[in-house]
Amino acid sequence: MTLAVPLPTLADKQLYYLQPIITNGTGETRWTNTTTVPQKPPLERKAVTLKYKPPAGGKQTAALVSNGNFKILDGDGKEMALGLNLKAAFTEKFAEEQPHGFPLRLTYDRFGLTITEDNKPVKKDDEIRKMQTDIRFAAADVEMDKDVTVARSKADLRQVPKGSQDMISDLSDQILESVEVLSIPLPSKKVEPLETWKAQRHFLIGTGLISVPVQADIVYTYKGVQVRDGKEGALIGIEGRVRGRKGDGVDVGGTLSGVAYVSLETGEVLSADTSVKADMDLTFQRKPSKAIATLSVYIKRPAPPPMPKP
Repeated sequence: MTLAVPLPTLADKQLYYLQPIITNGTGETRWTNTTTVPQKPPLERKAVTLKYKPPAGGKQTAALVSNGNFKILDGDGKEMALGLNLKAAFTEKFAEEQPHGFPLRLTYDRFGLTITEDNKPVKKDDEIRKMQTDIRFAAADVEMDKDVTVARSKADLRQVPKGSQDMISDLSDQILESVEVLSIPLPSKKVEPLETWKAQRHFLIGTGLISVPVQADIVYTYKGVQVRDGKEGALIGIEGRVRGRKGDGVDVGGTLSGVAYVSLETGEVLSADTSVKADMDLTFQRKPSKAIATLSVYIKRPAPPPMPKP
């Protein structure tokens, strides 16, 4: 549910204080903890055209953060947690539009990786340190459909030293899947505030050390227009259900939620933050187990040049 609440204008360095009041089924009222809410750009409810049209021949940088965690309880009652947290900076170079879509070349600039076991960092060995150095030799070719669906993506490891190729291939796949999860399919038409549309996404949820393929049935909601860095962009809500992919034989159920800010000029996602949580039954170390898996993904691209002053 979306609720628009008028708020007073804040002066410089002021914050909103928010304290929700909850009334339960018996009529009992409870006050929750107070939180602060910084001032955000106002949201204007107006119709806009949402269409993907990236700058042919141009390039831009992007920063991606992906945190995946698995909490596992096996049949003997033993509990353990595995995590894989990665940060990547990459450059996207756009080719000319093709009849079937928009090709782009992705090259890696920086990369960071932390593996955790039972919430404690695992010491990096020489293989991981070498992989973090060698990833600068990796690239990927991506093809975007006209509606911003990733039609094809393939890692290019030809320049990567042989000893690092297998590990970089796995991590590149995780990065490319994160980019796909955060790509927002656009209707290529004028949309009204609170108008919705649907799409499916397929990706792996987990840590890279252990992961499960899932399908997300997502509803996107156009919220309105915000001005950031002098440019108008569309705020889009993301909500969905997660389930196991047909034929994989894994019982999975969960939710996906997030928000994205999309350039009205190019249709590119300038920032997006999505969280996935799912419960599942699986086999781990040859034992039937239950698991709670989470995936949190964030991406940010540079803001376009500011609008000229009237």
